[in-house]
Amino acid sequence: MALLAALGLGLARPTMASGADRAAATAGAPSTATPAANGWYALARWPDFTTGMWAENYNFKAPVKPQLTPQAQLLLQQKARSPEGGGTCRPLGMPGMLMPGYPMAFFYTKGSIFIMSDMDDLLVRHVFMDRSEHGDPDPAWNGHSIGHWDGDSLVIDTVAITAEAPLAGLPSGGKTHIIEHIRMTGPDTLEWRSRIINPDILAQPWEFTKTYVRHKDWELQPATCVEGNRDAPDASGNPHVDLTPPKK
Repeated sequence: MALLAALGLGLARPTMASGADRAAATAGAPSTATPAANGWYALARWPDFTTGMWAENYNFKAPVKPQLTPQAQLLLQQKARSPEGGGTCRPLGMPGMLMPGYPMAFFYTKGSIFIMSDMDDLLVRHVFMDRSEHGDPDPAWNGHSIGHWDGDSLVIDTVAITAEAPLAGLPSGGKTHIIEHIRMTGPDTLEWRSRIINPDILAQPWEFTKTYVRHKDWELQPATCVEGNRDAPDASGNPHVDLTPPKK
């Protein structure tokens, strides 16, 4: 909690709003539209993603596998013949952070939304809600994300994902572009639609939808990735445990 307090995360109270913030949030906005992302007062009117945590609902069809370019298929076959052993404790990056199905938590603050996963020392995504362009961001494992509300849907646009971040079992090369639409379909259900574009790896955009269920009594629990990790996915991304006895 001390970390979250230091970041100023959480759902702000509308009593903190200034007159200018209230005017910016309400002036000219239709009654059914979600307020703009500026001002503390607007946060209290955003859809409630912040209560509890969201866990993936596995009662759904598995995501459609991506269609790879011929060059990417060849590289993946070469990698399968010489798989890397063990985990390296590197970040999953995007879109890898979405794939394992670990629980997610949302935190709202003025001008930003933070999405956290309790895997590997609390993976954190920072979604800037107070800007409409990416500018020239430095590459990062989770990329640079900007967001806005389209009615009750949170739309996130992510670029500048580091070249080392994996995509479909291969290093992404730094050209991945991700567009997400997240909305509540019920009081405790969340629909998460993703569209992933990378012309060097994907023959066509990779689109899939996941469903998450809210658990109001769950809390973020830190997990630590340690050297000697033996449960890394294999070259195809499938679960794998290395049972080879350690060298003496």
